[in-house]
Amino acid sequence: MRTDNSNPYVGLRPFEIDESILFFGRKEQIMELLQQLHHHHFVAVVGSSGCGKSSLLRAGVIPALKAGYLLKESDQWRIAIMRPGQNPLYNLVGTLLNWRSDKADSAKISRLLGEMEAKGLEPLLDLLIELKEKENRNFFLLVDQFEELFRFTKEQKNSIGKDEANDFVNMMLELSRQRRVPFYVVMTMRSDFMGDCTKFYGLPEAMNKSLFLVPKLNRVQMKMAIEGPARLYGGKLNAALVSRLLNEVGKFEDELPLLQHTLMRIWDHEMNIDKSGELDMADYEAIGGMKGALSRHADEALAKLDKGDFRVAKEIFQALTMIDEHGRKTRRPVLLSQLAKLTSAKKKQLLKIVEKFIEDKRSFLILNDLADSDDKIIDISHESLIREWQRLNRWMDEEADSSSTYLRLAGAARLYAENKKDFLTGSELQLALDWKDKFKPSAVWANRYQEGFGQAMDYLKKSNQSRSEKIKVELERQRIETYNKKRLGTMYKVMGVLALLAIIASMATINYKRNSEKNAEIANAAKEFAILRDSVALAAEQERDKAETQLEFLKTAQDSLKEIIDQSNTDYTTKERLASVSYSLNTVIKKSEEDIQEKERQSIINSYSGTKRGIQTNLKLMNTKSPDFSEEQLYNAVYFLNHSSREKWDVELIQEARNNFLQLTKLIQSKKINFNERTIKELNAFRARLNQLEKTIKYN
Repeated sequence: MRTDNSNPYVGLRPFEIDESILFFGRKEQIMELLQQLHHHHFVAVVGSSGCGKSSLLRAGVIPALKAGYLLKESDQWRIAIMRPGQNPLYNLVGTLLNWRSDKADSAKISRLLGEMEAKGLEPLLDLLIELKEKENRNFFLLVDQFEELFRFTKEQKNSIGKDEANDFVNMMLELSRQRRVPFYVVMTMRSDFMGDCTKFYGLPEAMNKSLFLVPKLNRVQMKMAIEGPARLYGGKLNAALVSRLLNEVGKFEDELPLLQHTLMRIWDHEMNIDKSGELDMADYEAIGGMKGALSRHADEALAKLDKGDFRVAKEIFQALTMIDEHGRKTRRPVLLSQLAKLTSAKKKQLLKIVEKFIEDKRSFLILNDLADSDDKIIDISHESLIREWQRLNRWMDEEADSSSTYLRLAGAARLYAENKKDFLTGSELQLALDWKDKFKPSAVWANRYQEGFGQAMDYLKKSNQSRSEKIKVELERQRIETYNKKRLGTMYKVMGVLALLAIIASMATINYKRNSEKNAEIANAAKEFAILRDSVALAAEQERDKAETQLEFLKTAQDSLKEIIDQSNTDYTTKERLASVSYSLNTVIKKSEEDIQEKERQSIINSYSGTKRGIQTNLKLMNTKSPDFSEEQLYNAVYFLNHSSREKWDVELIQEARNNFLQLTKLIQSKKINFNERTIKELNAFRARLNQLEKTIKYN
């Protein structure tokens, strides 16, 4: 068994041409594919994700071509492998031009494309004929992951892009049909995209003639794929492990890449950690089994990132994946420059993070140069990562929820602009606001899904403003209604007090000695008045928003009481009871005066709480050296500051407030100054508010 760092299993990525010796279990399919290619020159290799399409071509068919299995006495080939990517026609022409001895550059590619636009396929055929005559070679083109063309077509916003996709398909088919040079074309595609092929004229017909549906490996073939590479490297597999792998592999959609990745991890664990001399169940369990090996391997890469890079990594993978209109989770290649805008990260930081998911045999991401640019294309190596990495699935679901909310909002904004919809309200508005606060979407992100981000955000803002205005109007209506009810009720009670006082006054003027029964009536009336006094006091205590008129009523009642008490013909018992009523009325009047002061204080706060100037003015009143310093002024100032707008505070204001507060605290502790309980309570509230303000400034 080898003890170096080499590994016979390729992991998640496809097998390459030079790894054909490690490629087991597909001999029959290779021969069948070569026969179809011989008869038709074009073959569409179709299969589910993870069935091994790319590996079958790269490590199976292409090495067989070079070995002379397709054409007798002809093993000289020009091989080209490409993906449609984000510029399919340019990529195709550039790939074929690279067969020349001099490397194709942007100018040559553009020039040839211009000639082909005017003359069709002829300029490219002339180039191929020249190569054929010069080198006597055959030509083979592998268009891998053909489904990328459907994504390219969907992303185009005008007919030019769609025409390019049609031209790409026509060129691919025409190259396989012409017979001036021996040219063979194979395309690989996921089977769930079969229906999309009807969008291109001629493609379904060509596929019907020569379609190769990649079959599943049977148990014998799968066993060869498991044991063959290890034997080449002198490794020994435990029989129990082989049986476990054969039983487990069929449970997964991406069985072959997952199997290769699991075996790669088992091999590394045995060589570097376990070192028992045998790949066994202990190694299998240690790497998480087939179910957890890939997810755990990806999480290990994340664990190497700091908090900032972790956030960027999440945004990278959310950008590289998508859920299409059919609910399929698939990859979405992105330019490095686009990622920089989406994540607000530097390109250097992005490349460092991407490298974490390539190194250590992960191969989770692919980094390719972009033709005619210093930019790069970043892509996920295989959809199995999407399906098996649990964290990525959660990230994709979050992204899907966020994009869905945005699309609904953008649609509503568009309808509003067309006078077909009102502002958002209720739960619909709240969900949109919560989404905005949580995800903090940007125009770069949103416009990938649909243009109109600015319009959508403006619509959301206006919807929120409309709701705030409605709430404000309703609260004001309720306040006025409540105020009027309270005021009317209080006036009725005070008028009742005055009426009762008038009765008592008239009764008190009657000569007590002439009619002792009248004195009893006065005493009873005073008793009833005391009961009414209690209800008035209770009502007054429950109210906080009194008007000046109410206070005048109370003071008038108090004056009437004093007049009755001062009359000489009022008996002692009545005077005692009326004095008790007068004392209680004093409490009510004092409370009413305090409520009026509170209302004035709140009015000032409402006028100035949103201004920095108001905060500065009241901070000066807190200073014990201020000429206006008094306990009442201090209370008013601290009360104002406790209710001021948080957004108007800054570091300097907080520092000034802290200094003034510490000065007051020292004076209180040294007993050089004394404040009443109300002021102390307000100061304690201000201390808590200061602490909260300092935290807010610090984390912003």
